[in-house]
Amino acid sequence: MNSNERESTTPGVPWCQVLGILATAMLLGLIYNNSSPLGVRATRATAPETAENAPKRMGFVNESISLTLEEARGTIAPALAAPPAKVLDFPHLTWVQVKPLVAAGKVVLVDARAKTNYDLDHIPGAVSLPATSSAAEVLTFAKAYPKSTAFVSYCGSESCNASRQTSEALARIGGFVNVSDMPGGYAEFLAAKP
Repeated sequence: MNSNERESTTPGVPWCQVLGILATAMLLGLIYNNSSPLGVRATRATAPETAENAPKRMGFVNESISLTLEEARGTIAPALAAPPAKVLDFPHLTWVQVKPLVAAGKVVLVDARAKTNYDLDHIPGAVSLPATSSAAEVLTFAKAYPKSTAFVSYCGSESCNASRQTSEALARIGGFVNVSDMPGGYAEFLAAKP
């Protein structure tokens, strides 16, 4: 038996083929992620922090919950026939900015975290409207407030995107126009406690 016959009868796959398959799979995954509207996108803050332009969240953005809420509301009849929803931009506030507004009763503070987290502890005066709320729940919530009500939503921390989703639901489904986001969320509130 010569060496060529031994190699062809040896079980297994050559490493170069394994690496080629792995590289191809990774490339196809990246192409799919970048072309899919539900793909994960990295975002970074680029503007310096000011009262009007607080830093954007760092992390990943996935609009699937927003799309689900829009579908539930009926803004996307057949998904292919409707144009993409306009991206809403909400003012970003810090706890230092929000605290006196809450104390003066000028804003309604909305906890976008899961109800179980809200029940464990929340910022005093906040009301619960989880980001996972259905369109019907958002509409029920909206009926309790005049359309001129100012809302500030928050979630767990800067790495959480639930407050953004709740802000979108308040604007798109509830019809409110004075909606802000507190990206630092509950973690920022805890860090500011004496």
